[in-house]
Amino acid sequence: QPREAEPFAAKALRIREREQEGDRFIVSTSLDTLGEIHLRLGAFDKAEALLLRAVEMRKELDHPHGLLISLNHLAALYYEQGDTDAAAAVAGSALELGTYALGDHHPHLADTLDLLGRVEAAEGLDESAFERLQRVQEIDLVAIDHMKGFTSEAQKLKFVRKIEEELQVYLSLILFRMPESPRARSAGLNTLLRRKGIVLELQKRFQEALVSGDEAGAAAFQELSDVRSRLTSLAFSGPRETGPGAYREELERLTAQKERLEADLSRISRSYSLYREAAAARCDAVAGRMGRDRALVEMVRLTPYRFERRT
Repeated sequence: QPREAEPFAAKALRIREREQEGDRFIVSTSLDTLGEIHLRLGAFDKAEALLLRAVEMRKELDHPHGLLISLNHLAALYYEQGDTDAAAAVAGSALELGTYALGDHHPHLADTLDLLGRVEAAEGLDESAFERLQRVQEIDLVAIDHMKGFTSEAQKLKFVRKIEEELQVYLSLILFRMPESPRARSAGLNTLLRRKGIVLELQKRFQEALVSGDEAGAAAFQELSDVRSRLTSLAFSGPRETGPGAYREELERLTAQKERLEADLSRISRSYSLYREAAAARCDAVAGRMGRDRALVEMVRLTPYRFERRT
């Protein structure tokens, strides 16, 4: 909880500033962490001062991954304060930086796009907001498919909470701001169908391969899981000593390896092939198989998001 975490984060910052003066990255991490906590507590003045320091320090360090995170937090701060112009300007810089340094499908880029979508919806630019939030869902779907690669349950739960909030924002835009748009409605249902049980289904198919004695399928799946784990860890750790260019190349190499393994596994394992079909489900394909006298009803718990609530 932010209130309980604040004194520990503040103490950590003091210790790091005093004892790790030479390690500016560690200090910038503490600045960003404490700034995010004050943001969540609504202490905007304190949050802004800390985040601005983190941004400047990470610019000096030439650390695009950390800088993107701090810019996202700063843009979120301005959005919470109702300054949509400042939020859009900072998020726009973050989007340009993230796309260059991390690629088009990095999980932290989803945070930037989500914020830009909220800002545009608050300004009445619903179509543009929809395009932003649709990209968020596409990035999140890839990340969900890699979820086994998370290093801890705490990290996994934090990610699940984040993507659930992003889904609520996305569905709120469709249902309350674009209810007459067939394209938006179809896209929303497609997203729900693809997200539904994707992780549990993945584990189920793996277990079926093991129980059935499909040794080749189980071995291929394990290799795929290892690649997913490396890909996810790399995505969330960001470029370190390698620099943006080498980092993007490594992401592309692992992504190509993952896609090759998925294709191989689909050929040798009927069970995994069925999983991939389910993961790529679309409402028009489902409707075509159901026939004219049947209907599919999807129940979703939704907390409406008020884009216009900012002051």
